[in-house]
Amino acid sequence: MLPAGRFRVRLRGGKPVLRPRCRGCEKPERAAAAHKRRTKTRGSFTAKDVQRLAFSQAGLCKRCHRNLAITGYHVDHIVPIARGGMNVVGNIQLLCPSCNLRKGSK
Repeated sequence: MLPAGRFRVRLRGGKPVLRPRCRGCEKPERAAAAHKRRTKTRGSFTAKDVQRLAFSQAGLCKRCHRNLAITGYHVDHIVPIARGGMNVVGNIQLLCPSCNLRKGSK
């Protein structure tokens, strides 16, 4: 049995032929799935929360301890949203851009 939604049936000479769907056909489905995932995200944090977090981290990156005033910072989710993490103050940390991009959604 074939996975649902991954193939489409085309008739060629009266016979059904299975062909894989092109990526263009899956775009609306992927967009709908991404929207559904984003709407499930609970919680929020404010700019004031980020300021408090920077103060509690002494203005340093949580992983490499670089000065965030020099390198800039990214707000990172400790448990990524894609893996079921929440968008709350207890689940965020400040990382320098290179550490956050290296981390990804691990």
